[in-house]
Amino acid sequence: MKIGCERSSFLFSLSAAEPIIGSLKSPRYMFSCACVALIPAILWKILKSQGHLENFSPFHLCVSYGLPTIVVCIWIYWALQSLPASTLDQLLDWQHVMLPRIVYALTAVILVVLLIRPMAVRARITGFLPHLRAQSNPVTVELTGWNSVYVSPCLLLWVTVWLVLTLLQGDGLAPAMLLLALQAAFTVSAISLLTEQSGRRGEGVRWCEVVMWTTLSYHFFYSTGHQPVLSDLRFDAAFIGFRGTVEGVLPLALSALLVLLNTLTSQTLCILGLPVLLLVKQRGLVLGPTACSTEKADSTTRPVVRGPPRMPVNSGNLHLATFHLLLQYMLCHTFKLIAAAIMATVLRRHLMVWKVFAPRYLLELANFMYGEVLCLLMFAFVILLDRKLRAWLSNISRNYLFFIY
Repeated sequence: MKIGCERSSFLFSLSAAEPIIGSLKSPRYMFSCACVALIPAILWKILKSQGHLENFSPFHLCVSYGLPTIVVCIWIYWALQSLPASTLDQLLDWQHVMLPRIVYALTAVILVVLLIRPMAVRARITGFLPHLRAQSNPVTVELTGWNSVYVSPCLLLWVTVWLVLTLLQGDGLAPAMLLLALQAAFTVSAISLLTEQSGRRGEGVRWCEVVMWTTLSYHFFYSTGHQPVLSDLRFDAAFIGFRGTVEGVLPLALSALLVLLNTLTSQTLCILGLPVLLLVKQRGLVLGPTACSTEKADSTTRPVVRGPPRMPVNSGNLHLATFHLLLQYMLCHTFKLIAAAIMATVLRRHLMVWKVFAPRYLLELANFMYGEVLCLLMFAFVILLDRKLRAWLSNISRNYLFFIY
């Protein structure tokens, strides 16, 4: 009896997989909906418990309303895809593309908010700053870790992109995407806990941790149902949000980008998670009253602050640590690219060179080039967050006459 390799039914949409899964169609849809809603709910719970959603701000709107709207749109789109093909053909073109385009538009809005107003704890911190005048000892305020104003925008960015990639992967791979997110969260939490216990907080990410994160990227590629062969490219992702023949330079570019994101989902999420991996290892921030002198002016006494505000991790160290981490990560992928090039060269006369070895080399090359561009964008994003945070803290120090040290 000859046993061949068949594509899993989870790689097909609900309507295409109905002859295979039969009566399991509805349970599969409900389970996929639960998987796609779990990660945004966990993010909302974390940020809510840490006080990042107490004030009404663009960040609050994105987390409390933007992400749930994206989840509901994904649910409805998957429900439409479960209809029979004859019913789908009767729908108008705008009914096919409306829901994915709403998801893309909300994603663009969240990205713009993160670039303009990434701060998440303005009201929470400024609300108790006046009470610090009566404190004799410094009051520690954690601005790094899971409740960090650095980490919160990075988590929102990661979850938003995760939702879009889950839409591109399809409802069948929603459980795999959930496991991907949980594995990444467990890895970051374990590294943070080990760092705290070993007293290494404030140091950069070690090589063993970078290699482990790179290995997760390699594992996630296969766990989402991809294979390093050209015939396994999922061109169906190019038509999520588009209908019929795609014409024009911009629609073609967007369709190609959707296929690229679908194929390099693991690389995208791992690079977006690198700043979180670094920031959970940094130290906190201390706010407290300063040693000040008194000067009499118009029969009144007012405190005078000496020296500029400063932070324990200066911008140069943070930027250098981020650049060093991104460089370490891409260096690991460089070794993979070199190994694939050597393998394709040595086996260039092999019978399966154009089916196995050459596509593997092309995949590693595209993965490397895409990773380089995304690393540069994440480096610029971390610099932007750092500058906005320091400008905000400088404004607080001027208003409340406190050192930030």
